[in-house]
Amino acid sequence: MFLDRTSIDSSPLSAAGSLFVPVLQSDLTFENGKGCTNPSLAIAETFPTELGSLRRKLVRAEDDRRYVVLSNSGTRKNAAYNEYLCSRLADECKVPIPPFTFIKQGDQTCFGSRYVCGRIDLFSNSQGKFDAPTLGRQLSAIYAFDQLVANTDRTTHNLLFLTEGDRRVLVEAIDFSEAGYFGESWNTQDLLREGCDSQYAYAHLFENFPFHKESAERVLNRLLQMPSNFISQCQLETPQDWRKAGAFEQAWQQWWRVARFKRIEALFKSLKAT
Repeated sequence: MFLDRTSIDSSPLSAAGSLFVPVLQSDLTFENGKGCTNPSLAIAETFPTELGSLRRKLVRAEDDRRYVVLSNSGTRKNAAYNEYLCSRLADECKVPIPPFTFIKQGDQTCFGSRYVCGRIDLFSNSQGKFDAPTLGRQLSAIYAFDQLVANTDRTTHNLLFLTEGDRRVLVEAIDFSEAGYFGESWNTQDLLREGCDSQYAYAHLFENFPFHKESAERVLNRLLQMPSNFISQCQLETPQDWRKAGAFEQAWQQWWRVARFKRIEALFKSLKAT
């Protein structure tokens, strides 16, 4: 997860039952389609901390911004590759995510996601900042994308709730490194099985922010309209050393050409039943 462990509680729920989540305050205007901000950035400073189970690094890059950096080495060999392809897909379908880029770390190239973090009590709304219908639409778009890539690792700690000025809170999704996008036998209950992090998170969120079917369907329609060579083109954007994944790389291409249509069809049917 992209989170500052010193700034939020280690448990999703405090003793009082309030849900604390990361919050990002930024000078960005929150528009979709930001894409990869730079072909490659050098690291200016590395902070002495590791974030999440994949031991992500927090760095300041040459553009003087902080990024959470993930490499393809370690416990999950293709984690950065997976993160980049999912981010490219999400960005293309206008699913709200932070800006991302490639970061040079020594002799290897890593995935970097823009980082700023703090804490809010999501379900308090004491300052009247939460526009529940807007958050519901954004969360519904993220939900549809998570369903598509079978991201069972969605939690309230890898959703960034962003303050825009003094008035409203918006949301962006991070952390797709453990999405499991292969196979044609998925069913629409993949995110809803008992004990799944995503099941817990979305059940909690949609109790407070209304699910918006049209926003979810809009994401799926965009995915249907994307070209058949989109994934192969994204793979060509990645560093050369990333493209040694062999079967992993081919599985992505096969999923995009064939299995994504069956998955999208199943999701449309599921949404019509809601």
